This record gives sequence, C-alpha cells and structure tokens, in this order.
Amino acid sequence: MKVRDRLWEAEREVVVCTNTEKAPADRVERNEAVSRIGEALRTLATKGAEWSEAKLSATIREMVGDWGEFLKVRVTRGGTAPKVVWEYRDRR
Repeated sequence: MKVRDRLWEAEREVVVCTNTEKAPADRVERNEAVSRIGEALRTLATKGAEWSEAKLSATIREMVGDWGEFLKVRVTRGGTAPKVVWEYRDRR
C-alpha cells in the first residue's frame, strides 16, 4: 500500500508492505523492471538519435509505463537532434 506522510522532516510517499513474505518479491520485481527499462533507455538514446522529440517521448512513455515514479526521464534538445536523458530515482 502506498501512503503519504511526514518522514525524515519532509512530506514523503512510501510503500508499506504488510505482507512480510511478499515484500522481498515486490522489491525484486521492481528492481528487475527498472533495470530492464534502464537498458532499453540506453539503447533508445542511441537508436533514437535521429527521431523526432514527439516520437521519442511516446516511445519513452510506452517503455516506462507504470514504473515512471522510479525513473526520471526527459527529452532535451542538444544541437539539432533531441536527446534522451534519464536517471534512477534511488530514493524511491
């Protein structure tokens, strides 16, 4: 269950697992999914170098899906072509 509350002197959103047997499996599934997306984004950064910004953005939305809260992804203008810039949100 996702909850929002004050934690470590800031308003934060955290996942609370009440099923101690399921929590480790959820963490493994989440880390594997985010890792796969990271690899796909690395490939896209090269493969999509000549794509339009709109096509890159649509492809990224499709790749990331529901896992977006764990990644920060954006398309920037670098020179004449758009560029994929991303990072893991480690604190998530």
